[in-house]
Amino acid sequence: MTSLIFGAKCSPFVAQFIKNKNALRHEHTEPAAVDAICNSHYADDYIQSLPDEETAIKMVSTTSKIHAEGGFEIRNWTSNSTSVLDSVPNETLGTAAVKFKMDQQFEGERTLGLIWFPATDELGFDVSLKRIPEQIVLGHQRPTKRIMLKVVMSIFDVFGFLAPFTIQGKIMLQDTWRSATGWDDEIPDDIYTRWVKWLDLLQLIGRMRIPRWYQKASICASETERGSPAANNTGATTSATAATPPATPHSGPKSTTSAIAASVSIINNYNNLQLHLFSDSSSKAMCAVAYWRWDTNGQIYVAFVASKCKVTPVKPLTINRCELQGALLAARLADSVLREHKVTTAQRYFWCDSACVLHWLRNDTRSYNIFIANRLGEIDELSRVNEWRYIPTKLNIDR
Repeated sequence: MTSLIFGAKCSPFVAQFIKNKNALRHEHTEPAAVDAICNSHYADDYIQSLPDEETAIKMVSTTSKIHAEGGFEIRNWTSNSTSVLDSVPNETLGTAAVKFKMDQQFEGERTLGLIWFPATDELGFDVSLKRIPEQIVLGHQRPTKRIMLKVVMSIFDVFGFLAPFTIQGKIMLQDTWRSATGWDDEIPDDIYTRWVKWLDLLQLIGRMRIPRWYQKASICASETERGSPAANNTGATTSATAATPPATPHSGPKSTTSAIAASVSIINNYNNLQLHLFSDSSSKAMCAVAYWRWDTNGQIYVAFVASKCKVTPVKPLTINRCELQGALLAARLADSVLREHKVTTAQRYFWCDSACVLHWLRNDTRSYNIFIANRLGEIDELSRVNEWRYIPTKLNIDR
C-alpha cells in the first residue's frame, strides 16, 4: 500500500487490487474490503447500475456497513427510487434526494461532470462558466487565445453527447494556432464571428436533457401505444458522501471524505442487442459514434452510447489517412463500450464510407508504410474484418 503513491495518498486502484485479491483468499470479503478502505485513506465518487430496487437497497446497506466498520459514515445518498431512499436514514440523504421526496422535481445532482436529475432520470450539462468573465461568455468582448482555450476546455463531456458542438470549438482553437495568434492576443475577426455563433449555441446546451437509461425510449413508446403516460418507477439512483468521524484506531484522517452514487434501472428485454459504430473524417476532424440496436416485442429501438471526436493534426494528412484515423477511433470506442458494459452483445457492425480504408482492412497481402500499417494492426486487434461494412457518405450518421 505504500509502494505506489498518488499525491500524498495511496492510489485507489491499489486498494481495489488488494480487495479483489483478498476476496479470492477469504470466504468472507467484507473484512478484506474494510482493510482496503482503511489502508487506502482514499475516497471518491462511485456510480453503479443495478437490475432492480431490491438489489439497490441491499447494495446501499452493505456499502454503509462496510464503511462504518472502517470508521467512515456514508452520507448524501440520492436515488430516483423512493423505495431506495426510504431504506436510508433521513439524516444521510443528499439535498437532491430530500427535494425528490418532497416532489420538487427539478433538483439536479452532479456526477461525472454531468448533472443528473433523479425525478426524470435524465442527464444535463453545466455550462455556467463561472470563472469566465461575463462579457466574454455573452459574446460582448473579444477573447484572447488563452481565454478561448479556457472556455472550450471547460466543457466536460465524457460520453461525447456534445461532440458535434465541442469539436467546433476545438477547430476554432486550432485555427488560432494557424493564424499565429499569441496567447494574450485577441482572436482574429473571422474566428470571432464564428466564436459568437458558437457561444449562442452554448447558452442552449444548459436546457438539454438526455435520458440516462437506454431503454427509456422503448418504455415511452409502449406506454404511448397503450394511451397512458410512461411509468416513473423504471429505475432508481443513489448517491452519498462518506465522512470520517473523529480518529479511531481503524479510521483514516479526519479530512478524508468519499462520495458514492449508484444508478439503478431495469435492464432486460435487450433482444438481439447489436453495437453499431460509424466513423467519418474530413480535413478538419475525425469522429466515431456508437449506438445500441435491439428489438423488444417486435419493435426496433436505437440508443446513443458514446462518441469520440478529434481535430486533425496541424500538419496536413490525406483524407484517406484521416478516414483511417476515424476507423481506429471507432475500433477503440467499441472496445471501451463493451469493456464497461455488462450486457451481452449479439453482433458488432463498423460502418465506414471510405472504400480505400475498407480495401486496406481486407487486403491480406499488406505492404504499407509505418503510419498505415500501425493503425491497421491496432484495428485488427480490436475488431474482425467481417465486422466492417460500407455505408454511402450521404447515409453516414457522422456526416
